[in-house]
Amino acid sequence: MSSNESNNPSIDNLIGTYHELDTLGLMNEDLQKGSEILDVVRKFNPMFKDEAWVLNNYLPFDSCQSALFLAEKGKLDKANLALIEGVTDGIDKFMLHLAGAPAFNDRKAILENARELYLQGNHSAAVLLLLIALDGISNDIANLGIFAQNSDLGAWDSITQYEETFTYIQENFLTKNRTKTNLEEIYLPYRNGILHGRDVNFSNSHVSAKCWNILFTLRTWYMDKKDEPYKKKQLIKKANLKNKNEIYDHYLNRFQERLNKSGSTEDFGVLDIVTTFFNSWQHKQWAKIVPLMYHLVGKHKGKAAREVKENYSKFELKDYRIIGFSNENPSSASVQSILSVLTHGELKKYTINLRINYSCDELLAIPIGHPNGTWGIVQNSLSEILFSGRR
Repeated sequence: MSSNESNNPSIDNLIGTYHELDTLGLMNEDLQKGSEILDVVRKFNPMFKDEAWVLNNYLPFDSCQSALFLAEKGKLDKANLALIEGVTDGIDKFMLHLAGAPAFNDRKAILENARELYLQGNHSAAVLLLLIALDGISNDIANLGIFAQNSDLGAWDSITQYEETFTYIQENFLTKNRTKTNLEEIYLPYRNGILHGRDVNFSNSHVSAKCWNILFTLRTWYMDKKDEPYKKKQLIKKANLKNKNEIYDHYLNRFQERLNKSGSTEDFGVLDIVTTFFNSWQHKQWAKIVPLMYHLVGKHKGKAAREVKENYSKFELKDYRIIGFSNENPSSASVQSILSVLTHGELKKYTINLRINYSCDELLAIPIGHPNGTWGIVQNSLSEILFSGRR
């Protein structure tokens, strides 16, 4: 990798994409939430590295977001407590994933004992077991334990961007020499001081939770290292595409030109999508509905079809009439329709505004006409029928 290439292209691409969408006024509620997640990813590790916390796939996002908010208000003690609670919530998910990594699964009994001791508040025993597990696992998966000074904890294109902080924790806590006996309570995972009997008062939830969190990060690192070849192939594919800004500008301009045409009634294929949806609903063809729904993109087709059937089968669409069409912005549209729906033996008429989004596979909004986009019906716009007044 050359010096001018990013070690985190996925994050860089997301930053650029959200900036573009915000500039174009295309940020919806889902995209705003994605932007908030990215904001936490960028701020968390620099804020908490001196507390020996590092972002990973198992520390719940809500806990990280809450802790960051508290820390930015100067309430670091409360932020630590929020993260400790997050670790407790994350342990079960971590334990479920042991089977996917032999080095972790081989120590399942140790980790199960550590979990029980941790939940019981026996942090003296839990910390010792966790440090033992950390040393053995890291040796097995990297042929060099993370307690060795020259071990490599690098990970290319990590969404949680833990590499620098993971190394910082390794150097400043896990491998730091503690040559004098310390009777004061510690709240940081000084591995050498604990195992060599120099740091005597380490038995608390802070040290214990931080040891768990380092294990979480090691598991995340293991997954990222396995995924590196795939990620690099994907990056090469993306590099062959045209510049995103140029593509966005091109299709935004085309959209605007069509709207500016006097008497233009072009619906950009929206009415075909909506008609197919209503017809499929009428004929109970649930599988045909799956590719039309915004929230089902990427889901297993069989499971998605069952979900559609569960949501719609209780509501028999007897008739429909499309009465209007409008564009809300360059990446969405609204179709006004009157539906006659039979449910529980009662026929009701509903006037709805069916919202349809134009997005890519990652559900990011893109301008209508963009070759990477497809229309997706937003199911929440049918809430009056599907989710209200159910018996």
